[in-house]
Amino acid sequence: MLYLLQGRQLNGVPPSAMSSASSSSRRAQLSLQAGEFMTIARSIGRDIASTYAKLEKLALLARRRTLFDDRPKEIQKLTVIIKEDMAALNKQIARLQMIAKAQRNQGLQVINTYR
Repeated sequence: MLYLLQGRQLNGVPPSAMSSASSSSRRAQLSLQAGEFMTIARSIGRDIASTYAKLEKLALLARRRTLFDDRPKEIQKLTVIIKEDMAALNKQIARLQMIAKAQRNQGLQVINTYR
């Protein structure tokens, strides 16, 4: 959001004339949040790929039919692991949504400050 305000004059005053200390601290905070957002997003991507691979393995196990096999136990264990992975993913996504909401709110505050 800050990038949209660069080079503009608001109420006849260029943004560079505004309080540089408060704008630089806001930029630093937004930068930290953006870094955290990207880190969590990257982690979610890796975890989704890992969970998908486990789901593929579960599908293969479920398709195989042998008489003297211990597949039900393996299927059950893998199902529990996948459920745990999904719960962890949901927590990560909720955290990502909180960060995105905070960034939107801060962006709106910055815009309102310059009005």
